[in-house]
Amino acid sequence: MSGRLRDAWQFAWPEIWLPFEESEVWSQLAESSGYTTDQLYVDVYVELVRAFKKAPPPTQYDAIANDPLLARLALGTTSAIALRGETAVARFFENAFEAISGAGSPELEGEFRQLVRGFLESRNLRYELIEPFELRSHLPGIFEAIVSDLLEGSY
Repeated sequence: MSGRLRDAWQFAWPEIWLPFEESEVWSQLAESSGYTTDQLYVDVYVELVRAFKKAPPPTQYDAIANDPLLARLALGTTSAIALRGETAVARFFENAFEAISGAGSPELEGEFRQLVRGFLESRNLRYELIEPFELRSHLPGIFEAIVSDLLEGSY
């Protein structure tokens, strides 16, 4: 693995999103405030589309962006090939954090932050997570991302 987020994308669903969805913090928030994964997945899908190489047709986008089950499925099944590049993937995680912040739960933010930090470390990705939530690439990772994005024509 090259240390790129995009190369590790296939592991994001089982290592970040599923544990996040199944976390105790999540279930407590849903019970206390009524905020559900339904709302989260719709918000996160909107952010995911910003990272796509090619936007879905408007009718498809509207259908998914208004259906939590389809939004969840899209997040879990989107392949790295569909994403613009390394920078777009990093921005997706940052924007997803902003969407999660909309729930108004510091505990939920902390849970997501912890899962992403663990993902970066376990996959040996060339990023560090800066507070409140910013992914910063280490110097070798910056050069690799630029070169890869230029070669793919997605920069």
